[in-house]
Amino acid sequence: MLLIINQNSLLYKNKYLMWTKWLFEYKSLILNFEYNTKYAPALYIIVSSFLLSTNTLISKMIIMSTSQMVLYRALIMLSMSLTAIMLQNTRVYTLSSADLYRIILRSFIGCFGAWLFFKAFQYLPLSEGTVLFRTQPLWTSLLAIFYLKTEKFSLRLLINLILCFLGIILISQPPIFQQLVYGRQVENNEYHLIGVIMMVFVSILTAVVQILIKQLGKNVDQIIILLYFSYISALLAGVLLLYESVSTPGILQLGYLITMGVTSFFSQLLMNRAYIKGQLSQVSILGQSQVLFGFIFDVLIGIDIDAFGLVGTILIISSLIAVVTQK
Repeated sequence: MLLIINQNSLLYKNKYLMWTKWLFEYKSLILNFEYNTKYAPALYIIVSSFLLSTNTLISKMIIMSTSQMVLYRALIMLSMSLTAIMLQNTRVYTLSSADLYRIILRSFIGCFGAWLFFKAFQYLPLSEGTVLFRTQPLWTSLLAIFYLKTEKFSLRLLINLILCFLGIILISQPPIFQQLVYGRQVENNEYHLIGVIMMVFVSILTAVVQILIKQLGKNVDQIIILLYFSYISALLAGVLLLYESVSTPGILQLGYLITMGVTSFFSQLLMNRAYIKGQLSQVSILGQSQVLFGFIFDVLIGIDIDAFGLVGTILIISSLIAVVTQK
């Protein structure tokens, strides 16, 4: 019996050493890639945007409460983060008090933002929701002006804010707009408007998260950032579920949840890496590729694109490109 236990222990140890060796070789390849090419952050953010769009599409196929969805997603990301940390022997408890404050704040904001993100997409098409989500460069600029004090307010930024605001109105089509254009209010539009408000707020929260990640990237391993985010998200979502009804997912729904968790993990990992290694302005421009993926997915699943929404999208993207290219 003791011999069998020793053999199993040796087998697990050999597998652990094999995975550890593979992981270090993989990290070495990534570091060499980043050293030898300046396009690494660009590739990271484009792949991250595609994964996030895929993740959002999958979330629309899952039939359960938003809190339960966030919980499953967080648990899968947590298990993947813990596995990576154990294989790398990464130290978790070496954060300074300032970094610990930032990483906990990033985790709470990120969890609340994730809940609102998936909730908003219950009321919005992928393309419109993605455009509103990608307005964060504007909010980042405003934070840099009024909070970080690293930039100055300009006429150009004011024009871009007006264009973005007009774009949001065209996409959301509030009751006053409908009365002026259609002479009536569109049925069930109040849910669409709620989704727009949620997604704009998510975009503002994402701008705050980007700044925190950029600050944390100087001293903290990105896998630690993901670990705290997924752990706190699982805790908060679990608390919310105490006051909600819980459904048991079938095999297909479970497959969707696992896919969403895995794509979320790699999307977050690549996004963090892109913002840490790349220039914020360039990464922000390429992040707009998510808008393209959103439109493609909407067309593939047969959602009609509203003409006003399309014009609003063009206005928002134009304002975003103008904002990030001036930095």
